[in-house]
Amino acid sequence: MMSIVGAILRVSLAMSMMHLSIIHTIGERVAERRQLNQDQPQSENADTFLRPLRSLAMWTAPETPETLAKFFLNDYPQGMYLMPDSDAYKLTWERTGSFSIPAYESRDNGIKVAANPLVLCAVSKTRWATECVVLFHYTSGIGFVNIMSPYISHAELWAALRKESASEPFKGCQWGEGTYCTCHEPSHFKTKQEVLQNNYGNKAIDDPSWNETFKKRDGMADFAIAVIVHRSMAYDTRTQVTPEMEGILQPGLTSKNETMRDGRDVWVVQAKQEGITTNVRANISQQLSDQVDQLRSHQDEKGLAQALTGLGQLLQAQGKLQEAEPLYREALAGRKAKLGDRHPSTLESINNLADLLQDQGKLQEAEPLYREAVDGARGKLGANHPHTKIFEKNLADLRRILEA
Repeated sequence: MMSIVGAILRVSLAMSMMHLSIIHTIGERVAERRQLNQDQPQSENADTFLRPLRSLAMWTAPETPETLAKFFLNDYPQGMYLMPDSDAYKLTWERTGSFSIPAYESRDNGIKVAANPLVLCAVSKTRWATECVVLFHYTSGIGFVNIMSPYISHAELWAALRKESASEPFKGCQWGEGTYCTCHEPSHFKTKQEVLQNNYGNKAIDDPSWNETFKKRDGMADFAIAVIVHRSMAYDTRTQVTPEMEGILQPGLTSKNETMRDGRDVWVVQAKQEGITTNVRANISQQLSDQVDQLRSHQDEKGLAQALTGLGQLLQAQGKLQEAEPLYREALAGRKAKLGDRHPSTLESINNLADLLQDQGKLQEAEPLYREAVDGARGKLGANHPHTKIFEKNLADLRRILEA
């Protein structure tokens, strides 16, 4: 990484014509990487990955699925990487420092679900719809950032575990060891408070003491992570108990032997390693790499460029610059061949490659690419378009470095 960058602002653009990119400094990004490398595996302050990948304005959307769960089980495994806007959700980006996470925001309650699910379904994708289930783990903004960190390949959900020496070994995991989720996605709930009532108590919905719970748990339903898990690993507490709870708890009851409130839905996901319950972990890098391979086999050039960009951005965030470069170059070549040299998506790819080359310290190679992006944007978008201004700033900042 370059040592001369100082605090010069530079912008990296990888988005559709509907959204602005994020302005950041190279120094800031280096600091983030160093800090997160030190924080692993907890990464409590982790910055998150993936700037927007798909240009919806230039994409002919298929019939929109009714739910996210249907999308993840049926369309996602067929190569459709991002779901188009619907009456229930809109595609948005959650800004977290130098990077943003693509997410589906519920139009009813504002809850945001990471667009990249955690896949724990080790069967053929053609069998996902019949053998797997989509569950949702609700969390806070900090939890969302921590789980979707770009600086490690695996996203991770913490499991609730029994306390070996405590008098109440299952306190905090009343339905058994594992990661707690629900099959209800955000559109099922009218408000975030309804999520909290599902997750944090069995008292009557109209009980006034919920107000204290809402205060205590404020923000704990702002975000969600989708988990695609094989049915053998998921326990619906209304009809099943986890193996260690057999003989201790009956299905459909709480630890106080109360019948679960009507409509309440809690699932326990048990990931095992050598027979021991562990945190749920999913290899996001591998998922994106598989997506690229699948799109190559389908000869889906437009989708392939999006997936290549997404994987390249993840690798760039992790500091794996040499691995990211051929992905960016392939995406750019594909867009030039398919869309032409001046198409807005092509210009974004040109800017992405220049950004990466500058990160590598290849300033002389980055400069003509920035210039090409500027010239193309001025001719195609006009001098006052936000993307034109961003490209111009990138070029100006690089020239100041070259002249220093």
